[in-house]
Amino acid sequence: MGECQTNLSQTMVINSLRKRREFVAMRAGKRMHTSSFVLQVRQRNDGLTGDGDVRVGYTITRKVGNAVVRNRIRRRMREVVRVAMPNTARNSYDYVVIGKRAALNTNFETLVAQLSSAITRAHQNISQSGIQNG
Repeated sequence: MGECQTNLSQTMVINSLRKRREFVAMRAGKRMHTSSFVLQVRQRNDGLTGDGDVRVGYTITRKVGNAVVRNRIRRRMREVVRVAMPNTARNSYDYVVIGKRAALNTNFETLVAQLSSAITRAHQNISQSGIQNG
């Protein structure tokens, strides 16, 4: 359940962030805002995950709606990540997607484009600033 393998030019394993301390550590990373979600990106140098896999966490606050609404947004964001990450994500990075209510009604292709763009912008900002988190 925590892993998703996709077959494109290379196989990418996407693991889940599960523990609170992993989410708290993401505060030190870069944030990219879109109309449907906020993406947090952080390079991982802790050596905890073998082979430098990609890890993704999902957060949808109670302000967004009741449990049904939050779960629908979470399911949509998981699928967006599954489609967009193999083309744009980098190994040894952690990502957190913070869903907004707008993600519920936004076109799926738009969500994929927003996530791809946010990841690309985040990596450009990280490489320009030379930030190394770990």
